[in-house]
Amino acid sequence: MADQHNDDTPAIANVITTDIGKIKETLEYHKDVFQAITTGWSNTATTNILPKRTVTTYSSETTKTVSSLTETGIYRVSIIVDVTGDNYLSLRFNADSGTNYVILNRYEYDGTAAAVAQATGTGQTAIALDLPYSGIHVANFIFAASPADTTRIIVNFNSSNRCLSTSYYGFRHGMGFYDGASAMTSFTVSCAGNLTGTMFSERIA
Repeated sequence: MADQHNDDTPAIANVITTDIGKIKETLEYHKDVFQAITTGWSNTATTNILPKRTVTTYSSETTKTVSSLTETGIYRVSIIVDVTGDNYLSLRFNADSGTNYVILNRYEYDGTAAAVAQATGTGQTAIALDLPYSGIHVANFIFAASPADTTRIIVNFNSSNRCLSTSYYGFRHGMGFYDGASAMTSFTVSCAGNLTGTMFSERIA
């Protein structure tokens, strides 16, 4: 039989030789489950067994895509980038660049360009985070589709930055919304300027 979980096996009243096949099925099924939710599986050591996640590094690239998403999943993405010049980090779903995105964010800058304000936009072609000036930027996204309609995705985000050549620093936090034509299968981050850094993504629920 196929690997499967067998309840109440072994049982005290049973003959152990009768239960061995079912015990084997149960153990192999449990191993399959652990392999599905972890990486670095080993039959002899637990050292490198970690929650399944995707870590992507990039150097002088403008686009990264993560596919095979579960449409009902909740995802977290963390990105650290070093960019040159004033750019935007854009988040899109299902490679959709149509005007199906909404964004609202509040921001605060200090140093050479002090400001506290907010930005909103409807009918956008991406959920775009401003990456002002050259320097180090960290962005975090958590997103999930509506349980009632998996073509609609809500995004929470925050970002911070530090310009190494000036005293400029700042942060943003806000939300985005995607109203698409099909269920969530992939996301893409892109930037007009070259991305150099690391992206970590995982399904958290």
